[in-house]
Amino acid sequence: MVTLILRVAAWIAAGLVAALFLRWRLSSRRRGRIANLAIAYIVLLGVFGHLYQYLYDVDHSRFVFASEILSTRRLEIAAANAEEADKLKKLITAVTQLSDELTSGHAVIHLPRSDDTLVEVQTTDYHYDFNFDATWSGVNQGRLFRAARLVIRDKSGHNVGSDYVVANGPDISLQKKLAPKQWDALTDSYFPPKTTDKLLGMVGPLRFRLERSSNNEAESKTDSGLHPEQWTYLDFFYFSTITQTTVGYGDILPNRSSVRMCVVIQVLLGLLLLGVAISWVTSGEDAATSQP
Repeated sequence: MVTLILRVAAWIAAGLVAALFLRWRLSSRRRGRIANLAIAYIVLLGVFGHLYQYLYDVDHSRFVFASEILSTRRLEIAAANAEEADKLKKLITAVTQLSDELTSGHAVIHLPRSDDTLVEVQTTDYHYDFNFDATWSGVNQGRLFRAARLVIRDKSGHNVGSDYVVANGPDISLQKKLAPKQWDALTDSYFPPKTTDKLLGMVGPLRFRLERSSNNEAESKTDSGLHPEQWTYLDFFYFSTITQTTVGYGDILPNRSSVRMCVVIQVLLGLLLLGVAISWVTSGEDAATSQP
C-alpha cells in the first residue's frame, strides 16, 4: 500500500510540474485550462494503472486474461527464465574456474601500473577485471572493506557477466593502537589484493552466492507449478488506457466487484474531463464567432 501511495503521489507531482510549466508557456488562459485537463487525463491513466496492478498483486483472481494472452505471456516468461538461467550458468562456470586456478596457482595476476584500482586475472578461458572503489568503501563487522565490480570476459572478449565482490581490510580498532605511518602501511598492505589468498577471500563468497541462487532457481522449478503469471505495470497501464478511452478490447477483464467499481469510477472521471474540455473548447469558439 505504501508503494502504491508513493507511485500515485509521483504521478500527481509530475502532473503538477507539467501544469506549472505550461502555465508559463501558454499565453491564453483558456488554452492553459485545456492543457491542464489533458494532463489530468494522462495522470488519471497512470494512477489507475498502479491501482489495478496493486489489486492484482494482492489477489491474482481479481483479473482474468484471454487464453491467447496467457499463452503468449507463459512463453515470454519461460524464454526470459531460460535466458537468465543460461547467463547464471556461464557466470558460475567462470567464477568456478577462477577459484580453482587461483587455488592451483595457474591463474595469472596482473596489477596495471597506471591504475591502482584495477586488478586483472587471467585463467585458461576467461579474463577477470576487478574494478575497486577509489577509497575504502566503509566498515563491515569491525573491518575496513573495499567493494569492487568484477567483470568477466571470455577469450573472444565477449562479456560473460559481472557482479560485486568485497576485499576485506584490517581491523578498524588497530587504528587507535598504531601510529599514523604504521596504520597507513598496514592498510596499504591489504590493497591492492595481489595474493591468491586475498583474491580467494573475495571470490569464495561470490561463488557460494551464485551457486545458492542456482539451487534456489532449480527448487522453484520443481515446485507445484502453481506460479501466477507475472503481469507488469505496463500491462495494467494498457488496461487503464483501454478502460478510460472506453475501447475495451476484452483481453483483460475485471473479475471482482471491487475492481469493476474502480473501472466505473475511472470511466466516469475520464468522461467528465473530456466533457469539460469539449465544453471549454466550444464555448471559446462561440465567443470568437460572436465578436463583430
